[in-house]
Amino acid sequence: MRGAPWAGVRTPTLVADGGASPTTMRTAADALAALLDDAHRVTLAGQEHAVEPKVIAPVLIEFYTG
Repeated sequence: MRGAPWAGVRTPTLVADGGASPTTMRTAADALAALLDDAHRVTLAGQEHAVEPKVIAPVLIEFYTG
């Protein structure tokens, strides 16, 4: 059953990728976000998989407090 492991997730979920990551990472993040009921999807411009703390920090603050 497609998407079954994610079907029961009801918690707001941040799905992020880096804009400088391989296209496959963005494709995977898009696919995951599409399966989740409450996904918040962001791409971090200029970042790869190892995101700079100063870039991810404001995103996390907004997600958790917004």
